[in-house]
Amino acid sequence: MAERKPDIDIRIARQSDISAIAAIEKESFSDPWSEHLFSEAISDATHFNLVMMLKEDLIGYIISTKLLPDCEIENIAIKSDLRGKGYGKILLNDFLDHVREAGATRVLLEVREGNKPARSLYESAGFKKDGVRPKYYIEPVEDAVLMSVDLTENKEGE
Repeated sequence: MAERKPDIDIRIARQSDISAIAAIEKESFSDPWSEHLFSEAISDATHFNLVMMLKEDLIGYIISTKLLPDCEIENIAIKSDLRGKGYGKILLNDFLDHVREAGATRVLLEVREGNKPARSLYESAGFKKDGVRPKYYIEPVEDAVLMSVDLTENKEGE
């Protein structure tokens, strides 16, 4: 598990976080979600959403659908100037711990085939490739790699 950095707090996302989440989303993805979509996800009881704070600054988020025993990561991003410094790994591992404790046994996601940093992050957390959705993404057109992790494996001594 990634070592926790000082001054980091991970908490449940709030409606007041939406503009900061949307700003990170816009810098991270070619087809970003709107503030309205984030508002719906944060209001929806079937979603489990976390934000990562560095002191008072929202630096990352994870949006997921939780339909136990499965959970699906819909969006995850860290501010562009802080990527590659371990924050994504901390956020992802904290998320996996939370959903495991809530009763999830599997987490699913899809990622652009060419997004090697994200795929490497997911693989480091135990995700495995399940398949491919051809031409799933637009702007640019790219395949989606389907991945999942079984949360019932390696519960002891991670």
